[in-house]
Amino acid sequence: MIKPLWPILLVVAQMGCADHETMIFDPMPTATPMPTATPRPVITSKLVLDRAANNLSNLESSWFT
Repeated sequence: MIKPLWPILLVVAQMGCADHETMIFDPMPTATPMPTATPRPVITSKLVLDRAANNLSNLESSWFT
């Protein structure tokens, strides 16, 4: 007995109409290069204390002027 070909043709037609990239599984996708971030300046505790002392001295000098 000859089996009908329409189920096979239906599957082939669906695969032909579908987006081929969704059908193919890529186990190792290609990595897109990320833009390099600009380095941030390192803020140490000494720098923070120096800035605080500078701000405090500026405030003190502005009080007396």
